[in-house]
Amino acid sequence: MRAGELANAACVSAQTIRFYERRGLLPAPPRLSSGYRDYPAEVVSTVLLIKQMQELGFTLREIEYFIRLLEEPPHIPTERRQFVEAKLRSIDEQIKRLQQVRDELSARLLTCNCCNAPPQ
Repeated sequence: MRAGELANAACVSAQTIRFYERRGLLPAPPRLSSGYRDYPAEVVSTVLLIKQMQELGFTLREIEYFIRLLEEPPHIPTERRQFVEAKLRSIDEQIKRLQQVRDELSARLLTCNCCNAPPQ
């Protein structure tokens, strides 16, 4: 599948596909005789995973590291575990901060004169 087809299938731009390839998030695909890149169909799921992880707050560097840990030998279980545990701590901290902001906004909403004024 060409870069444009992959981009359409994964709902990203062709520039995003090329950027991911340059960053090492996607392996360099073989080229057709025409010179076009020929991505295997399973790369769609990799691009979707990258986008999902980005939406969840993972940086491209973290995603790259995570992909390398999963795909490249030698697999070092302790290194993987440390990486995942560190990310879990980071996520827990982010959840705590978000909950604090949510609580503060809720409290302010309850005491806001303009938001709680009786209808006129």
